Amino acid sequence: SLALYERVHRALEYLREEKPLWYQVVCMAYLEEKSNREIAEELGISSNLVSQWKRRASAWLRKVYEERENV
Repeated sequence: SLALYERVHRALEYLREEKPLWYQVVCMAYLEEKSNREIAEELGISSNLVSQWKRRASAWLRKVYEERENV
């Protein structure tokens, strides 16, 4: 639904503002469909760090979505 889309969009905007590197990794992984290895090479970081940031971003997004959107 449109309301869900808007809430998810806002949560991603919060991530972009507060955790820009995590946001970049999430976009590269899920929008550009790049592998952890590809992301790591482009950003000059380890694949393990990419994995860690994706997990942390996911947890952060869930928390923010619930807190800020009162879901």
